[in-house]
Amino acid sequence: REIQITPSVIEPLFGMVQVLYSLLEHSFYQQESDEQRCVMRFNPQVAPNKCTILPISSDKVNAMVEDIAAELMDSNLSTRVDKSIASLGRCYELADEVGVPFAVTVGFDSLKDNTVALWECDSTVQIRLSERDVTN
Repeated sequence: REIQITPSVIEPLFGMVQVLYSLLEHSFYQQESDEQRCVMRFNPQVAPNKCTILPISSDKVNAMVEDIAAELMDSNLSTRVDKSIASLGRCYELADEVGVPFAVTVGFDSLKDNTVALWECDSTVQIRLSERDVTN
């Protein structure tokens, strides 16, 4: 004998809400060492902000920061410039919490040799490269 079951709720639509919820759920990450620290790890292709630019000394490196931000925005990369007075480590943490995959740090050495530090947030790998190579 066959039993037929009719579901009481049928949702035939698959809208943007489900896609967004799935994206957020799969990007949410809680660190094992610190359960209070929760971050978002977006794939760079879907991250709302692709890069954050962190000036170490906002007064002296402003021109270089603005040039890099303009180049990144001209390349259609959503970029956020963080000119807060928080420590550099705290700025990295804030970028990590909202799921920014890359950070560019502009400091005193940048003015001398036209290089910046590019930090990949998920792996915490940091490399120095020329200002021109940031957008490439």
